Amino acid sequence: MSKENNDGGPAFAHSGHPETDKSYQCHAQTGMSMREYYKAKIMQGFCANPAIFAPNASCGWSLVNVTDNDLIAYAGHLAEKMIEESTAKPQ
Repeated sequence: MSKENNDGGPAFAHSGHPETDKSYQCHAQTGMSMREYYKAKIMQGFCANPAIFAPNASCGWSLVNVTDNDLIAYAGHLAEKMIEESTAKPQ
């Protein structure tokens, strides 16, 4: 699988037999990808902690004067790093 196609797989994969389906055929549902899930959680964290948008020499966070697109791109970068870490082969 190439790097650009590795989205971490499904975040909430589900396969089952709905009670309304009497044919008992399996219906796979992939849901959102892990990349989408990670990005959503990262953005949630950004919004829950507005202190990261102020200069802060003690923690290293300084997301001051960023645009919405910058913030979304940074969340995507962090999500990609999380996928790389979770899919890396053990040494």
